[in-house]
Amino acid sequence: MRRVLVLVLAVVIAAGWRILNVRHGLPGVELLTAMSFAAVILVRSPAAALVPLVAAAASDLFLGVSDVQLFTLSAWLVTGYVGHHLARGGRVGGAVSIGFATFSSFWFYLWTNAGVWLVGRGHFYSAGLGGLVDSWVAGLPFLRNALVVNLIVVPVVTYLARQVDQQRCATSFAVPTFRRSPHTTGARVA
Repeated sequence: MRRVLVLVLAVVIAAGWRILNVRHGLPGVELLTAMSFAAVILVRSPAAALVPLVAAAASDLFLGVSDVQLFTLSAWLVTGYVGHHLARGGRVGGAVSIGFATFSSFWFYLWTNAGVWLVGRGHFYSAGLGGLVDSWVAGLPFLRNALVVNLIVVPVVTYLARQVDQQRCATSFAVPTFRRSPHTTGARVA
């Protein structure tokens, strides 16, 4: 039950932030990457890899579907899978979280802007390689925002998720202590 709650909470936070941010915030600033990494650390299940995909799909119900929907959702699916793969060993530190933040920012930028170019060839950008490069150049402000935020938020959220996970592990393996009750001659669990 706790695992499901963590997954739902991660999806709600990521989707809620995405809805608010797209309507009122900074382009390219998202929490899906950080929430996906926190979910895989805390839940340790392949289901956690689906957090960014589910959050993106759920928020798209409110934001609307675009022509590059397939590229956007598949980018989040890959991000979730890579996060799960990196965190499954349980040893996720600062370097891994920074690497994940960097990878996911660049992966999303390259893949979704290639999707914009492919879907809109001849309309938004020219059909040749120059059009693809133009699409990537036009997306640089989004990449900058995503990369800066992910390089700050993902390590912080990773640290917090590891602290929660370590606390949970420490309390789940606690050995009950026995002490004498002043009213009985037997031992009881404290």
